[in-house]
Amino acid sequence: MLDISGRELDRLDFAWPELRIAVEYDGYAAHESRWERGADREEDLRRSGWIVIRGRRA
Repeated sequence: MLDISGRELDRLDFAWPELRIAVEYDGYAAHESRWERGADREEDLRRSGWIVIRGRRA
């Protein structure tokens, strides 16, 4: 994800920026400790007009 000047703000697991669609996968250890931050980031993306699809390990 980039800010208005093109600086990288965050990385999405998968994204189609031209469609404003993001897929985030929480199935591995790197995401487990970041759940709360991820939820905040997801809400920010949705407010910016993105469709966020979240996948989680069963």
